[in-house]
Amino acid sequence: MSDKAKAHLYRQLAQLIGSGFHLDRSLDLLLGQQPQPVVKQLLLSFKDSLSAGQSLGSAAQAHASPLEHAMLAAGERSGRLAEACTHLSESFETAHRSREAAISALIYPVVLAHVGVVLPVLTAMFQASLAGGSIAILPALLTRWAVLWVIILVLGAAWKWASKAAETSPSIDQALNRLPWIGKVRRHWALGRFCQVFHGALLAAMHIAEGVRAAGAASQSGSLMNGANRAAEEVEDGQPLAASLTAGAAFPKPFIDSIHAAEEAGTLDQEVGRWASSETGFAISSQRRAAEALPKVAYLLVVLYVASGIIRFFLGYFGEITRMSNGL
Repeated sequence: MSDKAKAHLYRQLAQLIGSGFHLDRSLDLLLGQQPQPVVKQLLLSFKDSLSAGQSLGSAAQAHASPLEHAMLAAGERSGRLAEACTHLSESFETAHRSREAAISALIYPVVLAHVGVVLPVLTAMFQASLAGGSIAILPALLTRWAVLWVIILVLGAAWKWASKAAETSPSIDQALNRLPWIGKVRRHWALGRFCQVFHGALLAAMHIAEGVRAAGAASQSGSLMNGANRAAEEVEDGQPLAASLTAGAAFPKPFIDSIHAAEEAGTLDQEVGRWASSETGFAISSQRRAAEALPKVAYLLVVLYVASGIIRFFLGYFGEITRMSNGL
């Protein structure tokens, strides 16, 4: 399912459950709207699991992402399922809008790149015409455009693979987090997702270690997941949460200091909720800045390439004119 489809689905679920409809009835109403096949499949899997006596969280574990599983499970146990669905809807809606904004911003640099690869062909055509020859323009252009698209697709596939691998690999996750602009966005989103799920776990009165593990798995960050698992082990051994979170240096120190103070004051759920809101806000603002900056970088690179092509064109032109003049 796309992020847009998930955002719409969980928004509807939140509205129905918040209006007092039972979960089974909410699923029936959504199925009655003749949703898309992929959405219908997920709804049917939820309904079948409920009919078998399983919880919605258990159904999500088998048919949805770790974030959905953790949020729905915590929402059920805390009696805040509508709120959990709202969080999921907002999360997927933000991801969809960010992707759309990034694609829109990259359209012009990509178009300019297509124009840029034409310049070497024009230079070769001009030089060939001065020498009394010719070249096949269309095959040369198609070849260069094909190479450009191969590069674009390879880069896109590499990013998709790295992003997926970073969800479980601390080393890849840390490498992506060092990227300019992108790394900051990833760190804020990961900690925001961790805090959202952990906050729900606290409201559901889950054991601290269980909540930390679930939040780490839902963070979509290999570093936080590894740090959360190590912290959960130390909590189970009787260590305080704040001290346990220092294991592996996965969590930022200001966050750990806040958790330590909240543990002492007995306001852990409130503090984690505050961090969930602030990190989500930071992630959105950082993402907007990245969406503005990265296309400009791509545009600059393309402009430099086009400029170099223009320079090569005129150098070839004047060089050919000089050669012809010397020949006369």
